[in-house]
Amino acid sequence: MVATYQDLVVEQGATFEFTVDLLDQDTGDPRTDLTGWTGTMKIRQEQSSVSTLLATATVTVDQVNAQVTATIADTVTAGYTWSAGWYDLRISDGSTSERIAQGRVTLNPNVT
Repeated sequence: MVATYQDLVVEQGATFEFTVDLLDQDTGDPRTDLTGWTGTMKIRQEQSSVSTLLATATVTVDQVNAQVTATIADTVTAGYTWSAGWYDLRISDGSTSERIAQGRVTLNPNVT
């Protein structure tokens, strides 16, 4: 599967949610092979950063609807002080790992 490239905005103090539809590359139909798959999403300062972690999302894999959703609670985003970084969203079944989305991420800071 080729990862989709999409830039994201995280609003400080609001719940962040990002959903990706998983489609079969050959047919364009929803994937049906998602039993046992889990996901991870991390935001780092630079794409090549190993240790500069800015954020981690909770990721759920919905095998019925063939979707992966990354969520960060509003109480967590409220404490963010970074301005921008890079993310990737991955799924794994324990033996295979796929990057399904990647791109820049910007923090939109609170005013009030």
